[in-house]
Amino acid sequence: MRTLLFIVALLMSFVCFSDEQSHEEHLKKMKKAFERVYEATNGKTLSQQINALEELSTEFADNEAVYDMLLQERGTTYSFLGQHNQALAAFDKRNLTPKNLHDKVKGLSMQNAVDAIVEKSVEHQIVMINEAHHVAQHRVLTYRLLKDLWEQGYRYLALETLSENAEKELADEYVSESAGYYTVEPVFANLILHARQLGFQLVSYDYGS
Repeated sequence: MRTLLFIVALLMSFVCFSDEQSHEEHLKKMKKAFERVYEATNGKTLSQQINALEELSTEFADNEAVYDMLLQERGTTYSFLGQHNQALAAFDKRNLTPKNLHDKVKGLSMQNAVDAIVEKSVEHQIVMINEAHHVAQHRVLTYRLLKDLWEQGYRYLALETLSENAEKELADEYVSESAGYYTVEPVFANLILHARQLGFQLVSYDYGS
């Protein structure tokens, strides 16, 4: 996922720079900027990473692609610290222009998400849940779904975050940082513990560089 976000950022930003420089020059500039970010955050504590990302956000404020990536990194790091309001605020600075809702969407009514998903899941063998990585509240939804899904016969939980052998190496009482990148976030760690306590078999499917 991190790689995908990186690629999208490059493609979006190329339009802004294509009139001023060649594609190759643009990519070299982007690569140098991302190397700066890595050097400033690698091996640092979460608080130090936040400080570095904020400084870099000021430095790269005029580079749309890098600035967008920095806001995403800041949001995710804030969520790791349990500072969820700051995580949401970081993404809000992206200033994305909302599109008008389609008339059919305007006519829809809201339902309790857990009840609606559980009811629909009876008809299927797979339930897929989307999330924004910086919004811990999305994981609360998954947490609340697990017990009902288990009772319906669901037995496997595949998570994007898990490292290659996480399902075999996880302890029963805690989740270590080596289990996967996003498991540093406390709600995600609790989600994994809850799933294991219910009996779910965890599945790793998105790992490596």
